[in-house]
Amino acid sequence: MFEGDQGADDVFNKTIVPFPMEPLIESDDPSDEILWGCISEFKNNGVSPPEKYALFLYKLLDKKRVEALVVSNYDLAEECDMISSKIQKALKEKEIISKNDEIMGELYQRYKLLTSQKKEIVKKYNTMVEEFKLDSAKKLDDIINKHKVEMEELREKWKNDDFLRQFNKPSTRLLQLREMEKSMAISKMYSKAKETKSIADQMQKEESQKAQQKIAAQMEKERSKLKLTHNKEILVHSEYEKKTIAKLQQEMERTLNPIENALLQLKAKRSPVKKLVSSNTNFDEKDATLFSPRTRTMYSQFRKQSLPSRLHVVPETPPISKKKTDSARSGLKTNLQ
Repeated sequence: MFEGDQGADDVFNKTIVPFPMEPLIESDDPSDEILWGCISEFKNNGVSPPEKYALFLYKLLDKKRVEALVVSNYDLAEECDMISSKIQKALKEKEIISKNDEIMGELYQRYKLLTSQKKEIVKKYNTMVEEFKLDSAKKLDDIINKHKVEMEELREKWKNDDFLRQFNKPSTRLLQLREMEKSMAISKMYSKAKETKSIADQMQKEESQKAQQKIAAQMEKERSKLKLTHNKEILVHSEYEKKTIAKLQQEMERTLNPIENALLQLKAKRSPVKKLVSSNTNFDEKDATLFSPRTRTMYSQFRKQSLPSRLHVVPETPPISKKKTDSARSGLKTNLQ
């Protein structure tokens, strides 16, 4: 396919082969026709060749480059370098995109798993909190009902005669006045009896008021004491509810902490791989296996041999003028005569 004076564009454009489809049965080595078709598609349409052809393409382009160097076709050699570097860069970019897609796919699956686990944990603890709140509300209702019963029992106690008996005892002086009133009435001392009764009635009224006040004070004391006990029980219940909910919340956060950290790490890993191969790939730095034995020998000889430095010249033949030739012939005839 190579001619010494052939231009780079001619070499890359003369072979027009459709971009190869995936064969039903893959052969081990692609033909040069397929490889040149890949190069033409890449050069003209920017279609990256299949990755499985990369090594064969590099070998073919390397061979063509060495052949160009041997005949000093540096345009073609440079074109080979450029095409090979661009193919290598395109395949590397394709590899990076594929790798990024693979990484993002793995990260997304991991993200779905972590978010699913997080939802399950949150749901579990929310259910626990709701169930605890319902149970706590029921217990609070029981406490309030108990308080109502206790308060009602206290009111019934105040109505009980046994409870009131401790407050309805008259003073000794009032008892004496009642005895005097009775004795005077028996002795027919009605005027004195009437006067004593008036004094005793007034005293009884005053003592009844004081007893009533004492009962009210005692009732208020017991009611306040019971109310304080009730408030304390409700406060204890409320504090226990808050403490338990906070404990469940903390337990949920501890359980979620590893998942939250894993999610943060996933965010840090979402940045795509950006490192690309250098476009200035040097063929001499490639793996030696890219050279076929024939190309290696050709390149080795090219490196060892010096380029022609002598000018290309040939010996010159002196021109003979027509006049001198005719004179020589005339003289020859004269001498012969």
